[in-house]
Amino acid sequence: MVRLGGGRGTLLPGEASTMWCGHRPRESNGTLYISTKQVIWLSDVDKAKGYAVDFLSLSLHAASRDPEAYPFPCIYMQDT
Repeated sequence: MVRLGGGRGTLLPGEASTMWCGHRPRESNGTLYISTKQVIWLSDVDKAKGYAVDFLSLSLHAASRDPEAYPFPCIYMQDT
């Protein structure tokens, strides 16, 4: 577990997560962290690679295991 300052709360990790965003190629495995104000993904392969997205609210849009929708099980999230 990672702890952040600045009132962002405690992060809960989702290990062995793969990041895919928009039309970019799928990233290697990493760890997904979700706090009260950010979604952060850090690569397990390239320690210098990661993404952080600030949000006011975060909604779980869908969870899917349908290989016709996407070839891997995935979670669709929307932020505002």
